[in-house]
Amino acid sequence: MKSAIDVCIELDRRGKHGNWPQKVPEEVRELVCKHIKTFPTRNSHYSRKDNHGRTYLSPELSIARLYKNFLQIHDPEYLSLDEANLQKKISHQPLETIRKPLVSEHFYHDVFVSEFNIYFGYPRTDTCSTCDGLSVKIASESDISKKQELKEELEAHKTLAQEGYDAFRFDQQFARDSWSKVQFDS
Repeated sequence: MKSAIDVCIELDRRGKHGNWPQKVPEEVRELVCKHIKTFPTRNSHYSRKDNHGRTYLSPELSIARLYKNFLQIHDPEYLSLDEANLQKKISHQPLETIRKPLVSEHFYHDVFVSEFNIYFGYPRTDTCSTCDGLSVKIASESDISKKQELKEELEAHKTLAQEGYDAFRFDQQFARDSWSKVQFDS
């Protein structure tokens, strides 16, 4: 019979050394967060209960565009160097020294996804931009006569929209109730 030997296995210490050379400083992370917060977001109106805390950026934007804007503001030297290298690559000339940007697009994307509940575009169940814009103007207007004028404009817009909805419903009902026969001769 073999005897059991007590063996003490050392714990795995991979990643526990504390000298991560690739770690981005916290100040840079905060700079990215501040940059993302500079873009105007819009809250959902009708789907708030389904998407708690979610805000929306303009559909013309993307993370790549936000990142490029970040570099234009905070690291323009990198963009000019990158553009110069692109031109030299096209003309088969030797490239200048390549340096890393302040933050990578991957890091910018990770911060955007992990720290914000922001999506691009607007939900389909929301109010129209005219209604939203007029409501904001009404809320911020201090002149009573101008505020009343904006309220009338909003009501006229809603009336026109309601007429459109009513006409659409009428057309749908008419299509269900009536039928036509079409015959083709060859």
